[in-house]
Amino acid sequence: MTETATIRVSRQARDHLAQVARDRGLTLRQLVEQLAAAREMLSASIPTDRPPSPQP
Repeated sequence: MTETATIRVSRQARDHLAQVARDRGLTLRQLVEQLAAAREMLSASIPTDRPPSPQP
């Protein structure tokens, strides 16, 4: 089974993301995983002046 974690956000942010997920026919979990994957792709292709975020 895949490990999970809790992400604490405001209710407003949670509700907004849940609506976006519904609009796309996804679960909230699927949407968050897609957002994380997209960020990884962007981070790999765009150089930054700051050090990379620590990985768990």
